[in-house]
Amino acid sequence: MNRKKLWILILIPLTFLLVFLVKSNTYIAEYVFARGIYRVYAFIMGNLTGWLPFSVMELGIIVLPIVAVIIVVRWIIGIIKNKGKRAVRIINGIVNALCLGAIILFWSTCFSGVNNYRYTFAEIAGLEVRDSSKEELNELCLWLAKQASETRRQITSVDESGVMKSSYESFRDMTKEARALYGKLGEKYEVFDYPCWNSKPVMFSHMMSYTDIVGVYCVFTMETNINVDVPDYSIPSTIMHELSHSFGFMREDEANFISFLGCIESESLEFQYSGYMHALIHAGNKLAGIDMELYTELHKTYDPGVRADLNANSEYWNQFEDTVIQEVSNVVNDTYLKANNQSDGVKSYGRMVDLLLAWYRTQK
Repeated sequence: MNRKKLWILILIPLTFLLVFLVKSNTYIAEYVFARGIYRVYAFIMGNLTGWLPFSVMELGIIVLPIVAVIIVVRWIIGIIKNKGKRAVRIINGIVNALCLGAIILFWSTCFSGVNNYRYTFAEIAGLEVRDSSKEELNELCLWLAKQASETRRQITSVDESGVMKSSYESFRDMTKEARALYGKLGEKYEVFDYPCWNSKPVMFSHMMSYTDIVGVYCVFTMETNINVDVPDYSIPSTIMHELSHSFGFMREDEANFISFLGCIESESLEFQYSGYMHALIHAGNKLAGIDMELYTELHKTYDPGVRADLNANSEYWNQFEDTVIQEVSNVVNDTYLKANNQSDGVKSYGRMVDLLLAWYRTQK
């Protein structure tokens, strides 16, 4: 057994020590990691993978399982053939797996996980998040519905069913607009004052929908991967959401809110509409859970085009409901979020509404 490899295992306690450190001091999480080490890492890794026209992450998902199976099979064959050294080979295999796991754990924690303990975006943006009344929520929803409806009426690119169809010639053009929007946000908030890279369309997007996932940020390759099989109206806000992770904002509720802020800054009606719709869906769902009568009245204010897009969205996702893949994916996603200081799990997506309410109060 190669005892030198055992030193790699020290990364496991170092990972827990690192998490304890940033938990105890958010200043370190913010300025040493999020605005320091992570920013350098993002610049280097982004330049290495950003220019490639395909997703390294997606390629890895296809290739790595095959490589893993080959390695395990060879390991088992080696154990069977070498009777005298079976114990050594078994131990070596276990140590190698532990070392690889330690490297992955430390890498993902150092360059991503610690960002879950940075300052909240509300603190950075100076927003006061507090409890809000039902009336405030309803007012926000009505405003979002008005903005979404007015914007939708100006969009002329639709299909034969009256559902919005993207007018962008390519996905790359769309992601360039998203990058430019983060440039605008960087003028307001210095946390966005460095460049991000093009998002990448997932080749197997339809299969991705079975997992109930519309976008994935990969910390190992610094790539934002987008499901492009979904209804067109939702893609711009998804791109903006995933790109926010590349700036070190890992909390899902914050990523949703940052996506909204960026989209409504755009001169593109499609980006604006995507942002308003994304916010409206979250706020509307919250209102429906509190007062269905108010939600029913809210729904009546929607422009016919908005209703057409929402119906198309429902029809699309209905085909993937109650599948085993979706259930497993939700459990994995929920566990991941809870393990990364997002204690509400998948419910943390709903906390975007509190940020919207805090921002809306400043606009009034």
